[in-house]
Amino acid sequence: MLPRCLKKPLLVSVLAIIILFIIAIIICSKANCNTCNNKPQEQAIKTIQTEIEIIEQKEAQENMESQMDSKVKADVIEVQEADKIVVIRENFVNNGIVSEEFITKNSIFFDKSSSKITKKAKDKLDSIKNKILDSKLIIITGHACDLGNAEYNNTLIQKRMNNVINFIKKNNPNVEILYSNNGQTKTIKAKQERKQERRVDIYLYQ
Repeated sequence: MLPRCLKKPLLVSVLAIIILFIIAIIICSKANCNTCNNKPQEQAIKTIQTEIEIIEQKEAQENMESQMDSKVKADVIEVQEADKIVVIRENFVNNGIVSEEFITKNSIFFDKSSSKITKKAKDKLDSIKNKILDSKLIIITGHACDLGNAEYNNTLIQKRMNNVINFIKKNNPNVEILYSNNGQTKTIKAKQERKQERRVDIYLYQ
């Protein structure tokens, strides 16, 4: 048996221990509750981050596929353009046919018995500089009226074409040029019609 003088302090101590134990349980419970509450939030954040990463990866893959598709399409177009040029070249070289693929035709006119580019002809050439620069292939055909003999006119036509070719080369040095001396017209023309025969035709494939 404990002395009466010790019973009261012991009881107080026991009560204090019980109270502290209860407080500890409450604090621990709250901590566990917060942890439980935080877990779903953390899981939700991780899920969102995962979804964002998946979307970003999908977009990156789509961009890569789009770039590949664009490159493939560009390669196909380039091959098709090359094939067209081959056909156009063969038609002209083998058959003297100027393909309808040529989108623009321009005629440069000359004075009688002259291969000199006139001011009017120079203005015409200047007006198509940009088209010449953008052209992949150029075909030139030379013509002459019925006056004079064939040998003289063939030489004259060649000089006229050379002057036109020199102008083109200054503006687009790398373009392929095909040309043909179509000779003088066989039919006797009126004066105005003869002027139309003294020309060089320029066909531009762009």
